[in-house]
Amino acid sequence: MRVVVADEENLAALESELRACVDRHFEVEVWTPSHLRELILRHFQVELSRFDREDLLVLRSAVEKIKGEFAFGERYKGSAPQLMLMWHFGCWTIRRVQEEAGITIESGLRKGLYRDAAIVIADLSGFSSYVRDSPDDSVVQNALESFYTKTRREVISFGGMMSQFVGDAVIAVFGVPVQFPDYVEHALECAASIRDIGKSVSKSWQRHIDRLQTAVGCHTGIALGDLHMVPLRSYSYCHMGLVSDAVNMAARLSSAARPGEIVLSNALYQRLGMASQKHFEEADPIEAKNVGRLQAWRWETGKESAHDPVNASSVCSGP
Repeated sequence: MRVVVADEENLAALESELRACVDRHFEVEVWTPSHLRELILRHFQVELSRFDREDLLVLRSAVEKIKGEFAFGERYKGSAPQLMLMWHFGCWTIRRVQEEAGITIESGLRKGLYRDAAIVIADLSGFSSYVRDSPDDSVVQNALESFYTKTRREVISFGGMMSQFVGDAVIAVFGVPVQFPDYVEHALECAASIRDIGKSVSKSWQRHIDRLQTAVGCHTGIALGDLHMVPLRSYSYCHMGLVSDAVNMAARLSSAARPGEIVLSNALYQRLGMASQKHFEEADPIEAKNVGRLQAWRWETGKESAHDPVNASSVCSGP
């Protein structure tokens, strides 16, 4: 089914045009602004007069409240710590931690040592060149906003912890606070999705600038190792810093990756199933500053279209 919002005056013509374009096996449902307002009022108890920025912010708050209640249940108060945890994990992982691990996210996300966490670090290829050749600051801002929004959605959809953005780089953690089955595979699948997001952002950015850019996509590194969670504020469980050799290693692997390439640490590669390992070839030893000489694995050139390294049927999904 294809849903389109249409103005009342051009409804008939638009509906006729759409029906001619859409395969006969699909139904076409056309919504007018008034019908969309009715649906929003019915499901979110929000009455919109217009679809401008202020109205959409009100609607967003209503949606976030529903997500919070789904995640925390009766404990949801909309407090700053709960909103921060929602940003890091999303509603599905918070609920899953409680239902499957039998603990709350607040008690699970504690300071201390976490074994065998998977760290994903990806940054946009050729970012400095794109910025230099963008005459309009809004082009840079829109590209980063698109990258931030889409990559965070992928991280939390695959059950990871969205740690932070640093410039054009995203840092995500899998296996914290609970190691669900296949969390390492999910980290790889998330990295593959981020790679595709980077390619989409690069191509969109290119359409707004004159000079042709040679780099497309992301440089991505993934490493496995122990992780220390350190509170950034006293007695806080929602403002956490990461201290780990695996973070440094993932950063070095990301730097060694070519545009659009994913590079893994050997320890993480060995944890993957054969279906995922077949996408990789052993890399030449990587001399990593302040880390050492690394054995690593690269996603083979020419296999970027093989986007399904794992069966993601158990991955979190939803609003």
